[in-house]
Amino acid sequence: MDFLDPKKQHDHVVRLIISYVLIGIAILLAVRLLLYIATGYTYDKGKIIQNGLVFVSSHPGGSDILLNGKTTARTNTRMSLPAGNYNMQIQRTDYRPWQRAITVQGNSVERFDYPFLFPNNLVTKNTKSLTTAPIDASQSPSRRWILLENGVGGAFTLIDVNNSKKIATKNITIPTGIMTIAETSAPQSLKVAEWSNDNRHVLLEHHYDKTYEYIMLDTQDLAKSQNLNVALGIQPPIQLSLQNKRYDHYFILDPTAKTLGTNS
Repeated sequence: MDFLDPKKQHDHVVRLIISYVLIGIAILLAVRLLLYIATGYTYDKGKIIQNGLVFVSSHPGGSDILLNGKTTARTNTRMSLPAGNYNMQIQRTDYRPWQRAITVQGNSVERFDYPFLFPNNLVTKNTKSLTTAPIDASQSPSRRWILLENGVGGAFTLIDVNNSKKIATKNITIPTGIMTIAETSAPQSLKVAEWSNDNRHVLLEHHYDKTYEYIMLDTQDLAKSQNLNVALGIQPPIQLSLQNKRYDHYFILDPTAKTLGTNS
């Protein structure tokens, strides 16, 4: 009987040990491979390369992503890419392609949220018809609001283009008592100097009687508009501009004294 034969019993034990060793090696290799993949590593020609995570979105979404000329995925997705240099193209039928060279670093996260594809054939359309031509027009930093000046009396039209299918308009006027009334019939003018980065406040320059003043127009709450010459106690030839595009922080330049200050 084989189990009574010492030699056969020894050979059986050796075979079991070798089998267990091979199974253990296989398990270790599988675990190591899964660990490399799970932690962002790939194998290429016998080399281990660390991956980077790349998020790509575009307008319009669902456009093809080509890496080095090969279609890889569609936009509004994430890709795990081996570290290296790539030529990324975004394409869509009837649109002009977008491309740029990118470098993916191992164990890094890159975001490309700004690709905008332009149609091959641009079509213009009227979004709002005006009865009279405005004196001046300006747009907020967010490009949502358009401010049209209708006259020197402080009358404006505020247009909200956030919804292209339903353009909203509102007529606004600088409240009485904020802007100085010209004492003569000499020409006066009112122009937009600067929008604040809150997309709500607008710094205006009012020129009248050979002098000028600064008005801070609050387009959402007209009662909070201010005459900054009065509020800050400044007079020409002092010049005013927004500091860091904030409506309540200012640079004040005095060209006569050759000084630059700040106020809020």
